[in-house]
Amino acid sequence: MLTDDADPALVRARQSSERLVATVRLGIIGLLVASNLLLSVWRGPFGVQTLVMAAAALIYGFGLFVLPRLITAAWLPWLISVVDITFATGCLSLLIGMGMPIAAVNNRVVFETYFIAVTISVLRFDWRLCAFTAALSVCEFLGMTAYVASRWDLGSLLSESHGSFMPVQFVNRMLMLAANGVAAVAVARWARHLRLMVDTDQLTGLLQRRPFLERIDEELARADVSRTTLSIAIFDVDDFKRYNDEFGHLEGDSALAKLAEQLRLG
Repeated sequence: MLTDDADPALVRARQSSERLVATVRLGIIGLLVASNLLLSVWRGPFGVQTLVMAAAALIYGFGLFVLPRLITAAWLPWLISVVDITFATGCLSLLIGMGMPIAAVNNRVVFETYFIAVTISVLRFDWRLCAFTAALSVCEFLGMTAYVASRWDLGSLLSESHGSFMPVQFVNRMLMLAANGVAAVAVARWARHLRLMVDTDQLTGLLQRRPFLERIDEELARADVSRTTLSIAIFDVDDFKRYNDEFGHLEGDSALAKLAEQLRLG
């Protein structure tokens, strides 16, 4: 459910995955900027507008690359998802402001960034974020199109480079975007299941060695930044082998499960 408390292992996974999302985003932006600049050079001299847009995209990508390394709050992925989608919508809205509404509605390059934003949201291991990102992208693009329709006659808009408004094509694009969101939700739910299988012990539900060490590294880094004291409690279960030998492995497993439950209760 939407109000379910997140598993601690998944919370930590999202913190590291948000940095992965930022890295993937920056890499994609860098690739797109480089390819567009090379294409512009091949076609001929490019203007200041191309350089400004390239610089803005790189600054945007680098800013979101740094942000997850400074902030680890639970609301950050939601905010960044809004920023990703709204940035794409803002780029399309600039075309409207420049007097090219059909270029905004029929745009293929910027429109694909919606798909990228929805797809990389899977890396956050939260199907709610995937559904939210997909729904927001559909709503913002529909809202932008509705604004264009309120100001211009869509049927009369025509451009040599972007063609004319085709209702069937537009509906198909919306369906494809929504389908991408559904697929992202399914993948995120399965990724969550796999992550929990890998990170938690089946018997006790406690963290395995690798995520435990990840958590220690995170806490040490946080204590170093904030200059606070970090305490680690270590204890041993006395005579557990003798208990296992006397009462059997099933009773030993039951004892470990009960001990883990007490640890979770604090």
